[in-house]
Amino acid sequence: HTFINATVSLLETEGVIDNRPFYFFTLLFIGGIAGAIFGYAPLMKQMRKRSRSAAPRAGGAAPIETGTGTTGQLETNEWLAEHNRILRSSKVAGASSTAS
Repeated sequence: HTFINATVSLLETEGVIDNRPFYFFTLLFIGGIAGAIFGYAPLMKQMRKRSRSAAPRAGGAAPIETGTGTTGQLETNEWLAEHNRILRSSKVAGASSTAS
């Protein structure tokens, strides 16, 4: 019985891009995307807890916003009264015209 013992060598040609940095940056990119996906939900949960704990606690609830006062309230009431008068007159006119 005859056995052939030979060594096979594969030589890589020098290319434009080296494989090791290419795979390293690809792995780094994929790892960053995975970290962003899996880290987003816990980060948002932590931020919500912080915002709730930062709410003022002295005296119970936070004060209620009441607005800026009555500046311009008279003009609004005059406009509203005129608007309601026009609506009432148009309803009366519309009701009398549909009744005939």
